[in-house]
Amino acid sequence: MKVKVELNKDQDLPLAVIYTDKMTEEVERAVAFLESSASSGPLIAQQEDRLVIIKPSDVILVRVEGGDTVICTGKGKYFSRKRLYEATSSWARTSCRFPNKPSST
Repeated sequence: MKVKVELNKDQDLPLAVIYTDKMTEEVERAVAFLESSASSGPLIAQQEDRLVIIKPSDVILVRVEGGDTVICTGKGKYFSRKRLYEATSSWARTSCRFPNKPSST
């Protein structure tokens, strides 16, 4: 499957369009992934010169390094143009589970 991403300042919400001559398993998986990720907001990040879609469940750590938002997964380190709060706000409530804060007694 070929993937093309076009940046458009006038496009306020991401829009995915798949052009195909027939419905295949690969297309069905892509549609299912995009639909299931819509509510939790997939993360689009950069690794070297590639754009990568990261499932929130794959994220181990999100931090800022030298002014860049870095997303760490088991597969590597990716850079996002989003600010830290933007990268985590849409999916952190449903995807990440944080341990309870210990009581200070």
